[in-house]
Amino acid sequence: MKTTSEFETVKKNETVKKASLNGLVLIWTIITTIFEMKYELHPQTHKPYKLVSKNKVDQKIREIQFPLKKVSVKELAEYRKKEIPSFVLKTEDGLYYTKIHKEISLISSKLFEEEHKCGSCNRLSDADCQKVRERSTGIERYPWIPRGYETFATKCDCFYVAECLHWQKFPQRKNPTIKSLTEARLYLAQYMYPEVRSSADVKAIIEANQKKEMEANSKK
Repeated sequence: MKTTSEFETVKKNETVKKASLNGLVLIWTIITTIFEMKYELHPQTHKPYKLVSKNKVDQKIREIQFPLKKVSVKELAEYRKKEIPSFVLKTEDGLYYTKIHKEISLISSKLFEEEHKCGSCNRLSDADCQKVRERSTGIERYPWIPRGYETFATKCDCFYVAECLHWQKFPQRKNPTIKSLTEARLYLAQYMYPEVRSSADVKAIIEANQKKEMEANSKK
């Protein structure tokens, strides 16, 4: 049985930051959990190297609320011009705004039940998508996006689309067959070696290259 001198106990803080939307109030929640962690010491270096146990000893929750107000496109343009860290909510009822902290990031947040439409849109890289061409800024300028939100002038801006009238679902991809994979490999090989005519030629080139590499390594 190991003695207490063969273990070291440390405390570690783990902080989780998440956002939620309650009506017209953006809520930024900061959850800090303190863990007591016990590590086994390395027999030679006597430094912690193996986690033995991890227990929660305390937790603190802090909420910051940002009430939203209805804004006009003109007012929003002024906020953008002044580079004020901001959150903009767009619904069927109009635009809603609040100033937020510059450090707040909503990149991984999910304020709506719907999935981000751009993540499954076939037109994401299409030149017809104005949002893409304009680098995902100015949600108020796109009448075909009825619902979504945007942050700007923050450390890490985001643009989330909950509903888009131009959305086109990615076509269903078929699983590649062995034949199609073989053909793809052959086409790639022919791009690099024009003399290749079959899979056997590809195999011969690979084996020749491996032989050359082995001979070169043996001379080192």
